Amino acid sequence: MESNRHQRVKLPTLVIAASALLVVGALAGAVGQEQTGTVAGGAMTLGATTTTTVAPTTIPIAVAHPTLKAALPKGYR
Repeated sequence: MESNRHQRVKLPTLVIAASALLVVGALAGAVGQEQTGTVAGGAMTLGATTTTTVAPTTIPIAVAHPTLKAALPKGYR
């Protein structure tokens, strides 16, 4: 005769094992159904309004200079 403790552990273990088997089966089915993504149609075109430019090789502004100087309020000097 099995103890009550052994019987209480047996059912949750069986439920976990069955769930794991279902997950593995679902993943195997999903991987089997996976298809490569091919798109039917012609080659992609850029269109009439597209322009191409070359990126600059240097940064246009090396150092930022302020255009205005602020006047310090009294007591800040």
